[in-house]
Amino acid sequence: MLHSAGFNLHKWCSNNKRFDELFSENNSQNKFDIKIENVSNKVLELQIHGFADATLQAYGSCIYLRALYSDNTVSCNLVCAKSRVAPLRTISLPRLELCGVVLLSRLTNKIMSALSEKIHSVNLWTDSQITLCWLKSHPSRNRVSEVQELTSKFQWRHVRSANNPSDLLSRGLGPSELKNNSLWWHGPQFLFDFSFQLETQNLFLNPWIDEKGIIRINGRLSNAQISFDQKYPILLPAKNHVVTLLFRKEHLRLFHAGAQSVLSNIRLSRLSFWQRCMKLQQDFCNKWSTEYLNRLQNRPKWFRSCENLKVNDLVLLKEDNVAPLNWPRARIIEVLPGLDKKVRVVRLKTSEGEIVRSIAKICPLPQNC
Repeated sequence: MLHSAGFNLHKWCSNNKRFDELFSENNSQNKFDIKIENVSNKVLELQIHGFADATLQAYGSCIYLRALYSDNTVSCNLVCAKSRVAPLRTISLPRLELCGVVLLSRLTNKIMSALSEKIHSVNLWTDSQITLCWLKSHPSRNRVSEVQELTSKFQWRHVRSANNPSDLLSRGLGPSELKNNSLWWHGPQFLFDFSFQLETQNLFLNPWIDEKGIIRINGRLSNAQISFDQKYPILLPAKNHVVTLLFRKEHLRLFHAGAQSVLSNIRLSRLSFWQRCMKLQQDFCNKWSTEYLNRLQNRPKWFRSCENLKVNDLVLLKEDNVAPLNWPRARIIEVLPGLDKKVRVVRLKTSEGEIVRSIAKICPLPQNC
C-alpha cells in the first residue's frame, strides 16, 4: 500500500528486511479492494462518530460516517484516520490518550469543514475515563483547553476498548488482518442498531418526569444524604430562550468565564431552603462570637474609664476549641486588682472548682436584665 501510494520508505526498508517483504507490491496479501456502499434509500440523518486511542508506542484517531435511512437500515463507513508514533521521551499513558483526543479533535474539525452535507450530530469516543474527566474540568492544561474549544458543539462519550476501532491504530495491524476487519472499516457493531440514536442520548442521562412535569436526571446518587434537587437535577433544554438568558447573565457576571465555570456557579447558586437556613445560622453564630461577645468586654477602655468587675458578677469562660454557645459559666468570688486599682485578674467559682483567670479570657454577662 505504501509503495503504490508513492511512499518509498527506503531507509526503513534497508533497516528492516521483513518490512520490505511485508509491504512489497508482489505480496498478494496486501492487495484488496475497498467496497463503497451505494444505497438508493432516502437518508434521514447523517452522523459523525470519531474514536481516539493510545498506547505507549503510538496514538491515533479514526472517523466514521453513519447514515440512517427511511427503510430503518443503517450504514457506517470509515471516512479517514490518522496516527502518530509516541514521542521518544517517556510520557504517561493518560497524557498519550489526551494526545489522541487532540488529534481526533483537529481531524474532526477538518472533516466537518470539508463536508457539504448536513451533519445532525457529532459523537467523539474514547476509552480513557481519565481523559473524559479532564475534558469536563476547568481547562488547566493547554491541550484540554484546545479540545474544549474545538469540540464545544460535539458530544464526548466513553467506549469500551473492545469496541474502539482506533485501538487497531495504536497497536498496529497487518494488511492481511486489516482486509476483513469489520471493526476497522465499519466501526463498532452498536452503530448498526437503528435505535442507537435514542439509546446514546438516554444512556448516561436516564431522564424521568416528576409529579410536576419536570424532566430530571436519575443518576447514581439516589441513596446519598443530599437534597432531592442534588440527587435528581433538572434537565434544561439547550435551545430554550430562558436558559440562554440565564447562562448569558452568569457568563457576563463572571467576566466572560469559561463554560465549566459558569455551569459550576449556576449549580452552586441553587441553594435549597434548608441550606439557606443553615447558612443564616452559621452567619449569626459567627457574628455573635466575633462581634457581640467581644463587645461585652471593656474594649473602649482607652477612651473612657470602665467599672471594675465585682464579686458575684456572672461571666462566661472563653474556651478555644468550644463553640461560644457551649462556653461554661462562672461566678467571681474574688477580684485581684493591680497597683493602679484596675482589676485584670479574678478568682472564679465553676462547676468543677475554683480557678484564677485573666479578664481577657472571660466575657462578663449583663447584670441588669
